[in-house]
Amino acid sequence: MLDKKKEFLSLPAGAIMAFALFAAAGGAVLSPQTAAVCRAETVTLTDNVFLNLVKYYAKNGDIERAMLELKKLRQMSPENVEYKKFEEVLRAENEKWSQAVPSPESTADGRGAAETPASPRQLPASNFTAEDDLPREVVEKNALLAKGRLRYVYELIGRGEQTQAISKLREITSAEPRFYEANSLLGDLYLGRKNYEDALRAFQNAINTRQDAETNYKLGVCYKALNDIDNAIIRFDTAVRMKPLHEMANLNLANIWRFRKNFKLAKGYYEQALKANSRLAEAHLGMADCIYNEGNIDEATRAYAFIVTNFPGEYSGYLGLARILIHNGQHKEAKVAILKAREIAPQNSQIYEMLGILAYSQKDGKTAVENFKRAVMLDSNSITAYQSLINILIDEKKFEEALTQIKNCLVKFPANPRLYYLAGIIYSGFKNDEMALKNLMESYKLDPENIEVILALAILQEKKFRYKESLEKYREALLIAEENKDMRYINNIHERIDSLEKQVEKYSENK
Repeated sequence: MLDKKKEFLSLPAGAIMAFALFAAAGGAVLSPQTAAVCRAETVTLTDNVFLNLVKYYAKNGDIERAMLELKKLRQMSPENVEYKKFEEVLRAENEKWSQAVPSPESTADGRGAAETPASPRQLPASNFTAEDDLPREVVEKNALLAKGRLRYVYELIGRGEQTQAISKLREITSAEPRFYEANSLLGDLYLGRKNYEDALRAFQNAINTRQDAETNYKLGVCYKALNDIDNAIIRFDTAVRMKPLHEMANLNLANIWRFRKNFKLAKGYYEQALKANSRLAEAHLGMADCIYNEGNIDEATRAYAFIVTNFPGEYSGYLGLARILIHNGQHKEAKVAILKAREIAPQNSQIYEMLGILAYSQKDGKTAVENFKRAVMLDSNSITAYQSLINILIDEKKFEEALTQIKNCLVKFPANPRLYYLAGIIYSGFKNDEMALKNLMESYKLDPENIEVILALAILQEKKFRYKESLEKYREALLIAEENKDMRYINNIHERIDSLEKQVEKYSENK
């Protein structure tokens, strides 16, 4: 157990890609495209999606930005005839487009007025939910009465005295535990301070008095923050049942199911979120990631092309596109996409992870390691950056350094079974069977259904001539392989079991 913990294994080159290609976030990280409001099928791609981005700026009157983007493309591919031809068109049509389209300044002014978000709702307004069984005028009157009773609390909040406001609300709810508005407001204040446990209690008291979609959603937020994902699902699901187009409840459910690799279910929730808000970039990103993971590369390409065209400030869209371009072997185009993402978010660790993946795909191990180390430095809590770095170090046969990185990673992620597994494999290669067994057993405790760990334990026991123990593990692995219909292992495991049964029989006869 790496001193007391740890684990590791040598992975094939392709595994680097799997680990580093964002599982969230997310964060979130990579995400999707829509399904009803903005379908991928509506996007028209030319041979180069980045030229589409140039055209997007040009058609919107931002000729200078279009020329700048085109210049970058020409620097990457100076012989590209299409780039050269379009540059001539841009120069020739500059004056014409300037007359046909409002100037960037006036467009920005107009857009600014249209896109300026409404002022955040004041706390009082967010706490009153209409009861379906009461007339509207009664609901409004009740809300006004409650607001009046909480006037002093709102004054405290208005003066920035939240601690005093919380104290007063606790006093009120202690005397009147079924005062819905007071409990809801108390929950909002705790939630704003990221005091999720107290917020949970307050919202639960509110929901016990009156069921509504928003409070169920807020309960889901609290459970999710406390890593109680199953209860978070229940609350988010309740919210969307009460309000099918609840934007954020649908988005949270979609992200949860995507991270659990149920892409079909996740896509349904992303669709609902996008029906509520077609400009929800995170839902577009999540949808695109689901499509990619389902293996529909062409549709995923269209989805990411839609994102980078319609949300050019979203760096994750470029990274998603880069992932596909690397998969297709289009390394030059992938680099353009990653560098574009770096322009937007120069200190984002995911960008350096993708640069590492690109370098590794080009068989440049040194540059890959440098980029993964940079990613870890920028975000020491990124498990994907650590795992990618560790995997490539193992692939490069730098086992001591890989072991050091596993130890560093286990400080952050002490319950990660794969780290212990990989450590066990490295120690086994070092002929340190005691440490190998400790790490493999730790991995097995954390993930008893992992066939790779079980087989590693079986091999280790067989090496130590513990044939009965080894046979037991092979049989355990066979059950899992047959249940999952995993033909990669079944035949080999049968052979090992037959051989070991003979060894056990021979050992018994010798006794």
